[in-house]
Amino acid sequence: KKKSIQIAIEVIEKVSERIHSQFAPQINKEVSELIKKITNERYTNIKIDDKLGISVENPNTREIVPLDSLSGGTIDQIHFSLRYSIINSMEKENFPLILDDCFIQYDDTRLENILRYLDEISDNVQILLFTCHNREKDILDRLNLKYNFINIS
Repeated sequence: KKKSIQIAIEVIEKVSERIHSQFAPQINKEVSELIKKITNERYTNIKIDDKLGISVENPNTREIVPLDSLSGGTIDQIHFSLRYSIINSMEKENFPLILDDCFIQYDDTRLENILRYLDEISDNVQILLFTCHNREKDILDRLNLKYNFINIS
């Protein structure tokens, strides 16, 4: 029984390494591209390791910035970029992207950037954005971006 479990662990680890080596370069590229858009190129190089550990490079000094030294908003933006990139790289079906108040810690500039990005991808994916704030609506209106608004209060 122990030998079977050990063999299963080894097989799972090998499969995990293969999957990581296939998807990691593309995910790192997509996460970096998206965070570059969101942050107006403040951060341009994000690395995701095989355990989904995140490394952020300071573009000015090339030093690795500890994730916990970044603002809550920037951490949320990196996590959004990672989740979206993983889903985008694996799923070929066009399932809706459901977002529930996930931009709450974004400043107005970065919120505008992510809303512009969502507008870019909205031809290929349905986006459902739930929020209890008016900031998103105000920015969408100001940018004259197309959306459907439903007030469920």
